[in-house]
Amino acid sequence: MPLAQYKKEIFVIALLFVLVFIAYLPELPHIFILDDYGLVIASRIRSIGHIQDSFTDPIIDQHAHYRPLSRVVRTVLYSFFRDSAYFNRVFNLVLYVVTCWVFFIMLKMMTREYSLSFLTILLFCLHPINGFLIHYITAHEITFFGLFMALSVIFFVLYLEKKKRSYYGLSLIFFGVALLFQETTVIFPLFLLLVGVVKYYQFYRLKDIVFICAPFFFLSFVFLSLKALLSTVPSHLMVNIQFLNISLLNYLPTLASLLSWYFQKLIFPHDLIFVWGSPAISDHLALRYLGITIVGGFLLWLLCVRWGLGVKLLALTWFLLGFIPLGVATFIMPNLGMIIEPHWFFFSSLGFFLLMAIYLEKWRAHFAKTFIIFFIFLLIFFMVEIKAYSQIWKNEKFFCQYWLRLSPRNPVPMMRLAVLTADEKPYTEAIRDFENILKFTDGHYEPHKIYYNIGLIYNNIQKFDLAKQNILRAIGIKPSYALAYNALATIYVQERNFKQAEMNFLHAIGVDAHLTTAKLNLSDLYSLRGETEKAIQWYERILKDDPYNPEREVLWLKLAIEYFKQQKFKNSIVYLKLLLKEYPKNKEAYLLYGIVMGNDDYFEEAIQLWQKGSMLDPTDQRFRDNIQRARDLISRKGMNQKN
Repeated sequence: MPLAQYKKEIFVIALLFVLVFIAYLPELPHIFILDDYGLVIASRIRSIGHIQDSFTDPIIDQHAHYRPLSRVVRTVLYSFFRDSAYFNRVFNLVLYVVTCWVFFIMLKMMTREYSLSFLTILLFCLHPINGFLIHYITAHEITFFGLFMALSVIFFVLYLEKKKRSYYGLSLIFFGVALLFQETTVIFPLFLLLVGVVKYYQFYRLKDIVFICAPFFFLSFVFLSLKALLSTVPSHLMVNIQFLNISLLNYLPTLASLLSWYFQKLIFPHDLIFVWGSPAISDHLALRYLGITIVGGFLLWLLCVRWGLGVKLLALTWFLLGFIPLGVATFIMPNLGMIIEPHWFFFSSLGFFLLMAIYLEKWRAHFAKTFIIFFIFLLIFFMVEIKAYSQIWKNEKFFCQYWLRLSPRNPVPMMRLAVLTADEKPYTEAIRDFENILKFTDGHYEPHKIYYNIGLIYNNIQKFDLAKQNILRAIGIKPSYALAYNALATIYVQERNFKQAEMNFLHAIGVDAHLTTAKLNLSDLYSLRGETEKAIQWYERILKDDPYNPEREVLWLKLAIEYFKQQKFKNSIVYLKLLLKEYPKNKEAYLLYGIVMGNDDYFEEAIQLWQKGSMLDPTDQRFRDNIQRARDLISRKGMNQKN
């Protein structure tokens, strides 16, 4: 069909791209912050060849989350962008705009109103609360699950209208895909039920709608059942609830206070943060909050009765359905109290913006001029807040200071700031910061990580006894802490206790078979001890397990050195060629390559390689010395031939 029929839809996506690019593109930071590095660069799965592990590893490790498609996307993106934080964020931005446009198509199909859907998506797309989905590199899993849920709704509506089984099948498939991005999608069948009841009650009986939605509910049930059986989530939740020591009297009002914070940020999006925590509301305030909650619920019920079945009821119920997972998800970070994360409601918040757009449309119909002035002002306000929110993502230290200002009792930014302080090397201050976190949280917030970090600091200042003492405390708290065994082994290496070092490196790898750091350190230990064959085996094993390892530049050079030690020059040259092909500015590769060629009596080739290396670093005397020695050898060889 000609594109002219879709000119309105094309206009919408073009406008969204222009507005979002203007708002975000100049402000995109070029660095990884928070756990971006751990999830993207230090991830276990970076090789396309190991992509199937995304589906099995979370089950084997009994991980709290089963989001295999999120890991698949990270792996694919890494193969394109490697360690470019900027291009990862550009991808998030494009994905976000496309998803907003699909939301627009979905809304237009449900409401049958172009202008209402257009206004809704403008408000939604430019609201600063969604900026997290662009700046937080791995937040594409949120955007993707929203995209596939919207596609599922679109094909569900098409099925209800045209009764083609292929549409129903596609709707079910898209829902299954969404489940593998984020587990909060288990409530999605309720959205389909809502659409069927509110929009198609004239054509389908209630029991027919329920029957049509039944396979979606069954899929959710199967997913939840498997998650409960194969992960430690249920037991962790029980431990977290016990840790908070919260009663039903405190629970409901605290939940209401978290929702109140979220509503405030929707209405006035200033001082945004992606995780907000609240301690349990005390008993004397609980009854007041509970009363307000009951009254609020009663008023909502009255509104629903008055509105009847229509777009307003659809919008309000759509919005409220998104809060169902909050009842359980609020307990996932007990050290912060009960928590709320605004991105949990990415899909359901469309209901809020639809409701807002309905009343703005009424205003426009009666007071067009004042509406235009207000709407322009609102968009400018959103743009200003987007710029302000984008600024806090410029580096991790700035972000954590901002987070701590908003949430002074939050140990998460405290820990991140302490680690950053240690990296900057005011070690005494860093140790004090870690010890303060222990005191502040009564030792409840990740004490094994705190002792581990203190141990690393003492290791850096060569106080090995104190370093081992703290590392062993970390292991005592968490015996499966692979990083701690690796750190302990590095201390033993410095003490020349190679037997203990080897044992602890192997223990770290036994606990976590994907811990590349321990494998690399073990390989270096074998190289140090002159066990070149073992060193080569481990270096090559690292590359085999992860061909896209960010350390491969170092690994290729180390392998070239080990093969050179064995006088296996051809093997050494293989790795040097790989290294120089991908990293042509590695001067050490030119230096070693020249030495290998010189040892094989190819002096002219060696000189050419050293000249290239010298061009990279003219101050490095080693190149000039080697070139001179090679020329002397060539000269002597020529004289010997004459004689």
